[in-house]
Amino acid sequence: MRSWLMVPAANEARLARAASLPADVVVIDFHGPGASSGEVRARAAAWLAAQAPAPGRAARWVRIRPVTAPQWREDLAAVMPARPDGVMMSAVEQPEDIRRLGSELYELEQSHGMAPNSVPLVIELGASARGAIGLERLALDPHPRVAGVTWNPAMLARDLGSAAAPGRIGWPAALAQVRAQVVLTAKAMGVLALEAPSPVWRDAEAIERACALARRDGFDAMAALHPAQLAPINARFAATEEELDEAARIVALFEDEPSANVLPLAGRMIDRAQLARARQVLASAAAG
Repeated sequence: MRSWLMVPAANEARLARAASLPADVVVIDFHGPGASSGEVRARAAAWLAAQAPAPGRAARWVRIRPVTAPQWREDLAAVMPARPDGVMMSAVEQPEDIRRLGSELYELEQSHGMAPNSVPLVIELGASARGAIGLERLALDPHPRVAGVTWNPAMLARDLGSAAAPGRIGWPAALAQVRAQVVLTAKAMGVLALEAPSPVWRDAEAIERACALARRDGFDAMAALHPAQLAPINARFAATEEELDEAARIVALFEDEPSANVLPLAGRMIDRAQLARARQVLASAAAG
């Protein structure tokens, strides 16, 4: 799942167009003005139901407000009958936030005849200074639902009174530190590292540069705010033939020696962390 297109739940025109775009994941976003109205919730649930999972069709996720916001339960309850493929929660600050969401999801899964713990989570970290300094706790106390980690530089910048986007010499120092910690947290948990969307979509060179930097720095996928960003993201985050070949060799190696913790391959040692990464590469290629 290379490209994650963020679509405002309250924007009917963008929601109607989303299914025809080349995104691997469409995320219906319940942030922003008007997103908590009954009409918007009903429209989002109808869209999710109409886009039932099928080969070649984008995964259907929703992004809900943090547990500190009063609307998050209502947003979640409105869309769960349509069985979204996953949930992204913004502004996660502590493990308890994830446990509260996980418990709510468990109840809703039971209510709607879904398998327990079948809805995965992407957690959005470091949206505030308080959230940023708690990143280590989240890595050391992982929740089994968590399938990915992302961040929100715009919200963090507002909290810090800093610039929100990278300049010519890179990200502002505090944001660069949080961005690196998000990648480390994802890798420590063995889950997807999802880069935040670039605010630029009219400058093709800037979009390509943002994608290249994200891939270089260890992100596995990237969010998008505009359809123009999808093609560069899909191209940059697609596994190369060499990466796919090596991933297949690593998986085959451990299938032959299932009890091994470390095995040699092409003059170097491969451990189970690299095996997990190889499986993720193959799964992402298959999903794409």
